[in-house]
Amino acid sequence: MESKKEIEDDALGRWLSGDMSPEELKEFEASEAFKTYENIKNYTEGMKMPAYDLEKEFALLNDKRKGKVVQLNPMRKWTIAASIAIILGLGSLLFLMQGDDILVSHTTAQMETDTIALPDQSTVYLNADSKLDYNESSWEEEKVVELEGEGYFSVTKGDQFSVKTDQGTIQVLGTEFNIRSRSDLTEVTCYSGKVKVSDQASGAMILEPGMSCKIVDGSLVNEWTPNFDEKVSWLNSESTFHEAPFIIVIEELEDQYGVSIDDEDVSIKERVYTGTFPHGNLEDALKIVFDPMNIQYDILSEKEIKLRE
Repeated sequence: MESKKEIEDDALGRWLSGDMSPEELKEFEASEAFKTYENIKNYTEGMKMPAYDLEKEFALLNDKRKGKVVQLNPMRKWTIAASIAIILGLGSLLFLMQGDDILVSHTTAQMETDTIALPDQSTVYLNADSKLDYNESSWEEEKVVELEGEGYFSVTKGDQFSVKTDQGTIQVLGTEFNIRSRSDLTEVTCYSGKVKVSDQASGAMILEPGMSCKIVDGSLVNEWTPNFDEKVSWLNSESTFHEAPFIIVIEELEDQYGVSIDDEDVSIKERVYTGTFPHGNLEDALKIVFDPMNIQYDILSEKEIKLRE
């Protein structure tokens, strides 16, 4: 009767060689051991063994033996293979133990949101077309996430928690806040507790509930108090802007409705927008955004919109 270990080894071998049936693969991927095997496979695929010149080494061996031919054991090749497997196994084990490269990534597409539970039970609500990364293995030593796009954070009280964006770093302790970081603009709004916002130019400021700030091109530029609600607007299926570059508003429309907006025939470089558009009705959103800006639009298809003066 086969042991559990032999069964696991057989399953691992057939998985690595691609010999599993769809049903077996589904069952294997649901097993407790699968994540460990997958980490080992991903890590070892990126490893490179040093080149080994068999003829050269054999010649050196002959020289040392003064011309005496040494008969290699017929099991030699299997010993070498086993040694390599052991080396790779140890390398993988060190990788899993050190965990320096275990990066967890969450990504949302257009028209998609996600709710993420971090290892310390903090919660992130990720808006459309956004990405959140963090290092799972070093989380207890350094609670840091990297954000591209927009996220609402509800942070568990405890050690210092930081969010890095392309424009700067937000440091918090037991608080709720929203970050929108797209193109060259990052906006931070504090809903409870306190938030420290640092830019790339060594500027910093402390936000308290109801306060917001912007980082533009890597520098803090201003502070304002928007119309403050208990929850950030996009969680209520709206997008709200305060003196935002108009290109940011257009990108947000694209993300929330999964459309492509052609703005080549419209001058938008110097325009800014303050207002709110809904997520549930494209025509209403287009009218609310573009009518006050005296911009015409044509809906060419479900996915294409053309702007004109």
